[in-house]
Amino acid sequence: MKRYLQFIMCLACVALGSSSIMAQVSPYTSPLKVDREYTGVHYLQDAALAQSIGLPKPLTGKGVLLVVGDGDMETSHVAFRDAETGLSRFIRMYYYDATLSDPEEIMEHKALFDTHGTHVMGIAAGAYDDGRGMQGIATGATLGFFEFSALNKALPKISALADSLNVPCVVSVSASNRTDMYHDGITAWSDAINSFTDNGNAPGRLFFLSVGNYGKGTGSPYFSHTFTTAGEKLRAFTDYESFLSFCAIFPEGAGKLAIEAYDTIQHKVVDNVIMDEMGEPLSNADATEQWITYEKRRNRTCASVSELIQIEEPNVVASFVISGEPGTVFESLDGDLHLRNGEGIVPNGIRPRYGLNCTATVESCISVGNMTARDYEKSGVMFHPGMIYGSSSWGIDDLGRKHPDVCAPGTYMMSSVTTTYGEGATPSQLESQDVWCSKNPLGEYPARDYYWGCFSGTSMATPYMAGVATLLLEYDPTITANRLRNLIRQTNDWTEACENDKYGPLHAGCGILNAKRLAEALIAEKPTGVIDVTTTRPAVSHIPVDLLGRPVDPATYKGIYIMNGKKYIGR
Repeated sequence: MKRYLQFIMCLACVALGSSSIMAQVSPYTSPLKVDREYTGVHYLQDAALAQSIGLPKPLTGKGVLLVVGDGDMETSHVAFRDAETGLSRFIRMYYYDATLSDPEEIMEHKALFDTHGTHVMGIAAGAYDDGRGMQGIATGATLGFFEFSALNKALPKISALADSLNVPCVVSVSASNRTDMYHDGITAWSDAINSFTDNGNAPGRLFFLSVGNYGKGTGSPYFSHTFTTAGEKLRAFTDYESFLSFCAIFPEGAGKLAIEAYDTIQHKVVDNVIMDEMGEPLSNADATEQWITYEKRRNRTCASVSELIQIEEPNVVASFVISGEPGTVFESLDGDLHLRNGEGIVPNGIRPRYGLNCTATVESCISVGNMTARDYEKSGVMFHPGMIYGSSSWGIDDLGRKHPDVCAPGTYMMSSVTTTYGEGATPSQLESQDVWCSKNPLGEYPARDYYWGCFSGTSMATPYMAGVATLLLEYDPTITANRLRNLIRQTNDWTEACENDKYGPLHAGCGILNAKRLAEALIAEKPTGVIDVTTTRPAVSHIPVDLLGRPVDPATYKGIYIMNGKKYIGR
């Protein structure tokens, strides 16, 4: 239960960017347009450019179901209105235990506490644009939402919904589980993801997940050691006032892990100073027996501990002792692993740092990192196109695959935010363009304002990539996750900034999105494409209706109504 709770709470963090409201055109007015041009997405969206690469028409994601898993979603936001009918493009919400599919409920839903999901979906598929370049990628897609902690229950329903509509489906989740250090693709969500995608082989079933915003990755092996003599041991230290999340991997049954208290001044092991949850002292042996678990994973033995260990003695810290018979190879996948010298592992005195989202290593999942696609300045630091954002995680999974599979724009992304977030904006946020307000853009009665804001993180890069995949599914709804991942990796760009990254070239994973080259590779495999797929967007009404789809009398109705696909204002 403890690990499950940790997992649910590790929603991928986002960092506020720096810009959004003023009357004059600003350098950040159309950031998404610049990003699309840098990554080549505009070749998929512009009629002339689409034709130049072999597409029969520009792509909008029409006929594709795009679903975001997140904390909450303001489905009533103008960003998600259908351009023809004015109705919400959302057709289903799996909101905790309730399923919302009634158009009126969806049109009226406002996110209660979390703007993250609303911002994410705006990047993937926001359609409204008041001239400031705030449109997302897949502006014609049909939309869905589920509360992300219920992923295991939601994915089967989403797959069934897509089947009933006879449409392909893309799922994007910007959430991170960094408490499970195995990185072998076995997590609390892995079975559901693999089932949804049929282990990456199901046509038209794609799943994208952020790699996380935790900086340096923790790939496998992060540390490796071969025992050469009998009785040889390694000792690892960590901050004793934090959760210890340590994983030692051995050939099956060949190694051992123990917990010992260690005096860092006298350089010796001490006993009976580790406290249990009740504040009672435990011996090292009892702590080892109580807290270390062994599990067989992929024909290996994984010895792990994840507990809050407290020691009140000065200069005494918790340590791990790793031992094995001669020839045993020990590997650790823990991000808190410490520098090492000739004697093995030595302390670093830093709280645990985790990197790569372990769920992103699920074999049928496509992992996404964060890069910068335009020049801008933040806190005196200059960012340039092709740079990988410093907090974007990376690593190597248990199968030897580099992550992320692709880096997409996720830095200073302007997109929709909730009413609650916008109305709570501070004067400094408004003045510095962190929040933008569109004043009653639809002329609704009573008047309603809509808000936009800028965030950065892999949370923003993931829906960007999911939006691109949605466009490609419109062209070819038979794409599988495995096929698309291979094409992505083959067509990614590798910039000078990737090669010279301060964290090393692994920070960029498999490279930077090149949507033009990706589309060309897909077209080369399937030149004809399947462009005229079923759409689930509401039909154009020839009866006057309000924005909730309710019939109105134009002679007496005050407010916006829709007829024959056009908007009118009743007086």
